[in-house]
Amino acid sequence: MRPMTILLSLIMTAFACAVAAQPTPDLFWFRFEETSGTSSTNQGTLAGSNFGGFTVTTAGLFTNGTTAATPNRIQPGAVGTGAVNLSGQSVWLDTGLPGTTLNTGSFTVECWINTGGVSQEGNTIFSICTSSTLNLSLFVGSASNLLSMEAFGGIVGSGTATTVNDGNWHHVAVVYNRSSQTLTTYHNGVQEKQATSQNLTFVSGSNVVFFNGRTTSAFGNWSARADEVRMHSSVIAPANFATTLAPVTPGSGSGGDDGGDDDKGCAANTTGGWAVLALLALALFAVLRRERRTA
Repeated sequence: MRPMTILLSLIMTAFACAVAAQPTPDLFWFRFEETSGTSSTNQGTLAGSNFGGFTVTTAGLFTNGTTAATPNRIQPGAVGTGAVNLSGQSVWLDTGLPGTTLNTGSFTVECWINTGGVSQEGNTIFSICTSSTLNLSLFVGSASNLLSMEAFGGIVGSGTATTVNDGNWHHVAVVYNRSSQTLTTYHNGVQEKQATSQNLTFVSGSNVVFFNGRTTSAFGNWSARADEVRMHSSVIAPANFATTLAPVTPGSGSGGDDGGDDDKGCAANTTGGWAVLALLALALFAVLRRERRTA
């Protein structure tokens, strides 16, 4: 095979990886691969770094509102070897990141949930809240167990599609686009509801919280299984959600990563994929020049 043909094949492969690669979450990525303890490692790229004047935590702390609490760990998860099962527990995950850090930008939140066949009506998957007030919430808002959104005391969107209460794992997401002022929920990568004219301004004292609607007391707390919490400080397109991850067979990774690579062999983020593509393009250009000179 001629060198040019080989390089063209490599470039096409790299291009496919670059396009399909899922962006690595920068704010939070809790995989829940731990088998015990009150915390979960944050694998987001900004963990330990400054964001909006605050340091993004390197681990998320489970709490009952008063002290650190230990969630039930289960194996396997929706993705990888582990997940949490909060059924029957008043335990939630408070990241400690103030909601005010999100007042100037967009964001995307993703999570896998599994009700275990038990209704979660009124229970919260994700919220930005204070000790007494919800600023924003993604929750199960009806007896039919459909996704809903609440912003500053008002319901701004209720799903009309498939229930999440069937005992299976479901990928859910909420995307806030500050430029267009839209707030959108997705269920298994399909848009459920979009609210417009949402100029979200989170109040002082609010925190980013998962599986509860209060920072210090149980309020609509999630009482089922959850896995792979991901939060990005940008708008993520549905095609780049983590829905392509499930189900996967855990590999033989180490050091907290179960080896189930997110992109199944492609780069872990789009930047890396395009960098490979650029290098291969330069190599192809060099081969073409050499072949012209020898022709």
